[in-house]
Amino acid sequence: DTMDVLSTRHNPYFKALNTFAEQLVPWTEDGKEVPEWLALMMFYQQMREFGPDDGGDNSQQQKTLTKLALKAVGSLGPVGKAIAKSGKKGLKTQKKLAKGAKTADDRDLVLEDAGKSFVEYRKALSEITLNANKRAVSMRAMTAYFSNPEELGAGDGPDARAYQEILKLQTMIGKNSRATRAFWELYSGPMEIVAAYMLNESSCLVQARWRQAFLVEIEGVPKYKLGGLMFSPDGQLWSFINQNVSAFIVRQYRKGYVPRVVRERKMPFTRSFIDFVSTGERVRRGNPPPGRLSVPNVISRCWR
Repeated sequence: DTMDVLSTRHNPYFKALNTFAEQLVPWTEDGKEVPEWLALMMFYQQMREFGPDDGGDNSQQQKTLTKLALKAVGSLGPVGKAIAKSGKKGLKTQKKLAKGAKTADDRDLVLEDAGKSFVEYRKALSEITLNANKRAVSMRAMTAYFSNPEELGAGDGPDARAYQEILKLQTMIGKNSRATRAFWELYSGPMEIVAAYMLNESSCLVQARWRQAFLVEIEGVPKYKLGGLMFSPDGQLWSFINQNVSAFIVRQYRKGYVPRVVRERKMPFTRSFIDFVSTGERVRRGNPPPGRLSVPNVISRCWR
């Protein structure tokens, strides 16, 4: 299971960063300027020296990779030479981040602080995996994710701390850009897996709560009373939405209710549920309920 290895050396994203660095070292040895994403991948090899020892990160292979990275960054211009020089003295930089620098070649990368951030990132990933099977935990995390998409590092949960460490490293070595995207998508990749997993766990919980908190309440109610029970201003539908899925659904002009989309993700509501909620809104505003009304499933998929 990918979730189980996210904090270890078997993390597929971290392994990819290692493989790229190992295979692309020759491209840095001819004295030419290398792409920023490759410079960051080489920097990552040095940064890992500050990472936790899980029986693999400080292996002989890692030491060899680090030496290659130190040699490689020495050919990346003045800043690369500064990194290599400081790396040979214990992987600590001598200067702070170059003020106003725009490219990786212009920066004196702060290895010690970056290494500490990497340690905290992996600790957060470890905490996430320990609680991955608790759907209520996933639901809280995804509610925050969809409620504050511009502030993913807000809060004190392990998922928030992981995002905080990614953002912290970006303040040191530069934010995700076209020139560095290859590095950042791999470095932050574990959190994409986390988000996908937690969203699925949340969808399963929403489906369970739909049955327990909504369907149970309307079971056996005469049809002529059903519309009012479900759709009145204090009806069961709005109670369910407010207590469970308000972060995942939004009302838009001339569209009615639609799933909220954050970073191309959305709660997998069924189309019939979305239509059901939009119908409920019209009834709540004074329109008569439709003559034929069927209660839908809320979630289209839930991988158990």
